[in-house]
This record gives sequence, C-alpha cells and structure tokens, in this order.
Amino acid sequence: MCSSGGIGVDLGGLPTDTPIGELAEGVQGTRSSIEGLIRAAGGRTDVTIADFIRHKQEATRIVGAPEQVVDELERWQDAGVDGINLQYLLTPGSFSDFADHVVPELRARGLVPHEPVTGTLRDKLTGKGDQLPDSHPARRWRGAFTPTATKSG
Repeated sequence: MCSSGGIGVDLGGLPTDTPIGELAEGVQGTRSSIEGLIRAAGGRTDVTIADFIRHKQEATRIVGAPEQVVDELERWQDAGVDGINLQYLLTPGSFSDFADHVVPELRARGLVPHEPVTGTLRDKLTGKGDQLPDSHPARRWRGAFTPTATKSG
C-alpha cells in the first residue's frame, strides 16, 4: 500500500508506476505539493509514485548504529528540525532499543538532558513560568469556566 500523508492524495489505489505528473491533473487542493515534487525531481513529470515513496523513506528515516543515528539527528537539528517521531516495529522493543542505545549517545553529546526537566510544558518551552503573563489576552479567561466561577440562577 502506498501512502502520501504529506501531499493529501491517497496513493493506495494507484499503481506504483503512475507518474507523479498525472497526480496533478484535476487536483486543486494539493497541486502546489505535487508541483513541488516535480520541481524537486528537476522538472521531470515521469517520476513515479514508487520513486516518490523511495525518496521519502530515504529522506525521513535514520537507520544505523547509535552513533550514526545521532550524527544524522544532529544534522537534522542543525537544519532546524526540533523534534522527531519514532517509528516502531515492536512494542516495547523499538522504544527500549532507542532508549538503551541512542539516548545515551544523545546525552553524551549534550543533546538530551541527563535528568528530566521538571515543570509544565509552557515553562519548558518559554522559561517564563507555567501560566500566561498578565499581558496575554487569554489571561482574562483564567478560572472563567470553573464550577466556582459559574453564577447560579
């Protein structure tokens, strides 16, 4: 089965030798994504769905020894990537392997803290506490929907 979540076209029912150029015919919502694929292929419209999937797999997956994986993650980070999705084949095996082999290398390079960072996500991201500042427009709604704020009859 073919998948293309990024371009919004279900490739599952199409033959994998379908040229990407044919996908743009009659499609408006994802036309720019498909045209981007064609530009990335040097303007070639004969690049097939199989070529696209192979490229996507090669460009978005890291496989190798822990040091190789972390080398590539560092390269991605330098390019502006600030998070990853870990794909797995076995539960919990794939996650355990990542935690046991890759995370120590990430820690050794200072890319993952040795101790968990405590606090709320907001504070971790902004470093400015766990609540919105008084100047934020949404701050006026704090507590507005709690049972004690509800007025009776």
